[in-house]
Amino acid sequence: MKLTNYIVTFSLLILIAGTLYGNDPAPGNNTTAKITIYPNPVSNNNLTIISDQKIEKIEILSILGQAVITEKIDNLTSVKLNIDLEAGIYLFKITFSDQTYNTKRIWVN
Repeated sequence: MKLTNYIVTFSLLILIAGTLYGNDPAPGNNTTAKITIYPNPVSNNNLTIISDQKIEKIEILSILGQAVITEKIDNLTSVKLNIDLEAGIYLFKITFSDQTYNTKRIWVN
């Protein structure tokens, strides 16, 4: 693979990550909700998510943006998940009851 291919691939990953992290969000679709996800990195498959807003849905996406897990939540502000994922970096898209969302990056050991 030539160096230019690496640069294009790296640039594409930055573009995808920047879009998902809200650097260039769609109007009205991002939120300022305070979210805590721990432990990060995840090492024992257990994960806790705490928010100051009611959570409706949690999507876990691969670094390429593919949905890996989708969990519908009953408008709770605290959620404990048992996830079985391969080691790597994942994006959590957390949708709230008012249909706004926030994304977080998680490492899985």
